[in-house]
Amino acid sequence: MKEKEFWEQKIIQILHDPPAKPYFLRPHSGGHKQLARRILEAVFPEKPRPLRTAPDLLATGADRPLLTLPFKEGYGLGNQYFHLHPLVSHPLCRSRLELPHPGGVEKISGEDIEDMGRELEDEARLLGLVDRESEAAGPEELKKTFFVFWRKFREAIVDQAGNALLWQLMPADSRSPDHSIWDHNRMASALAFVRKRMEPSREQAPDHPWLFSFSLRPVQEFLMEARKSQDLWTGSMLLAELTMAAMEPVIGRYGPDVIVYPDLRGNPRADIWLHGYDRDALPDAASQSLATRAAVIPHTFVAILPRGKAGQDFFSPLEQLGRETCEAVRAAWKELAGEVRSWMEKISGPEVRGSGWDRLWRHAASTCPLEPTWAAMPWPVLEQQSQYYWSGGALPFQEIEQRPSPGDREILERRR
Repeated sequence: MKEKEFWEQKIIQILHDPPAKPYFLRPHSGGHKQLARRILEAVFPEKPRPLRTAPDLLATGADRPLLTLPFKEGYGLGNQYFHLHPLVSHPLCRSRLELPHPGGVEKISGEDIEDMGRELEDEARLLGLVDRESEAAGPEELKKTFFVFWRKFREAIVDQAGNALLWQLMPADSRSPDHSIWDHNRMASALAFVRKRMEPSREQAPDHPWLFSFSLRPVQEFLMEARKSQDLWTGSMLLAELTMAAMEPVIGRYGPDVIVYPDLRGNPRADIWLHGYDRDALPDAASQSLATRAAVIPHTFVAILPRGKAGQDFFSPLEQLGRETCEAVRAAWKELAGEVRSWMEKISGPEVRGSGWDRLWRHAASTCPLEPTWAAMPWPVLEQQSQYYWSGGALPFQEIEQRPSPGDREILERRR
């Protein structure tokens, strides 16, 4: 996959389900797929590449693996008509929250739903940075457009339509309203590099998704050196800065949405990085309050990345990306040490600096007390089964009360 195609697919995936999708499941509304096409046509100056279904299916399997039950067994989730009764539920308990309709009306009409669609289309047209006068947008232009929709689209809709609670919690599927459309679209865009259905034999393919985990250690020993609250705060800020430095090679190449943990959208430190890259991608309110005195980045992060292959396509091998994250930490530590030295030389006199001054700072800059480490593993792929589990490439489904077929028993036996 080339760089331009990659960023095109990320834009398409993050917009493949429109934010008002549950309302457009209403009969005679035109359907959410038609609305998604209208939004994409408002963004792209030329016909975009076709939507790949593999990222959407993988994201769906990760978000809601227990959505469909076999009707022949007498099970079923039924239907939840969001346009009649908008609500969201908690994924781990029976709590639920009823939401107000747009405009606070008691009953929403077909005209109201169509107005929502036009507003979304207009906002997408305003946010799209693609030059409509050019024949084809370049990779950098597409990349900036994706960053705008990742960070700014939700706020733009709330500013225009109000009712922030509804738009922030709008579910991805009204039958399982325990995760938002934003989370689903973000996962789909993170998996935009997947070209086709995953198979166990393709785990080393360049476009197979892998889970990439990065960590700084030893964290506890590092923080235990603190003698005052100020020392503890400084240590936490150092951890956050070094982890952010490790993220930069990842998010600069594949986008911030690939970071599964922590979620970088709206993170103050990530907003500072985004402001340095493209300030137009930030909402106005975020641009005016970029400073943060809190360590808002942990000492670890987890990302979904393509396996990659040297010299092929746009995807870097994971080994190379892992080295880049470690090198970024060491470079950031050296830069911080240099800034501290410059500050101390400004506030101290020449008599403070002895013969070992230069040697001391060279040692400090070259000896980071935190060791960067990383590990990666392929996204697990299940063998396709006929009865004992429902077929799918993302996660296993709940067992049903029946004896497994001979073929399924063989598969289960091999797993033991």
